[in-house]
Amino acid sequence: MLTKFKSVEQIKASNNIYGQLSTAIFDGRYIAGQKLPSESELIRCFNVSRTTIREAIKGLETSRLVDIKRGATGGAFVRPVTFERVESACNELFSAGKFSFFELQYALLLIGQMIARIAAHNCTSKDVENLRIIASMKHISCQVLTEQIAGLTNNRFLTGLFQSLVQVACSGQVILAT
Repeated sequence: MLTKFKSVEQIKASNNIYGQLSTAIFDGRYIAGQKLPSESELIRCFNVSRTTIREAIKGLETSRLVDIKRGATGGAFVRPVTFERVESACNELFSAGKFSFFELQYALLLIGQMIARIAAHNCTSKDVENLRIIASMKHISCQVLTEQIAGLTNNRFLTGLFQSLVQVACSGQVILAT
């Protein structure tokens, strides 16, 4: 009788290269604005075809880790790592039905309450005046209002996470001031 084995997963070379390059970016070996090695250098380094390198670089571009610039001074340039990836992942998960709008609203409520407490503790009279000006506007975008309030926490992770979730919830809608 044959013992059950797990099936073997073959990893494409381009996926392997993508993984190594993205790890190098996240580890800080390549920083924002820095140009990745040229196609020729990567071909020699990984001992693969030009097509394989281009697939890996295209993956980095799709993941918003690099920007591709054409021309003599072009190449793949590392983008700053931002919360766009969190927002994108949340959008994909929401679209795939992995969580409901109610669950998203509940998370926003809980995180929003925490942000409000911290922001209220940290804000100055000038901050209050700026928020009043924003609140007096007829149409306020989700992003403008949340950036101002969440920014008062002085916590970049909390601010970025909250803004990402708000973007998913708002989907470009406008909040009407009352």
